[in-house]
Amino acid sequence: FLLLEDGDPIEVGGRVIAHRQRPIGHAVVDMLESNYAICRVENLRDDAVPAPEMKLKSVGAQTGL
Repeated sequence: FLLLEDGDPIEVGGRVIAHRQRPIGHAVVDMLESNYAICRVENLRDDAVPAPEMKLKSVGAQTGL
């Protein structure tokens, strides 16, 4: 997964409706349970700090099956 932070705001009619997303690294799933996953962060941008409110975006799947 790409780990994303909020970037510049997107405004429409003078209102902020969203923020552009900037990738700061990758989250790799190590363990998957029914209610949560345990991930490790890789390739983190030097100035980035992971935070709980950040979003993830799928970039493809790899399975060992």
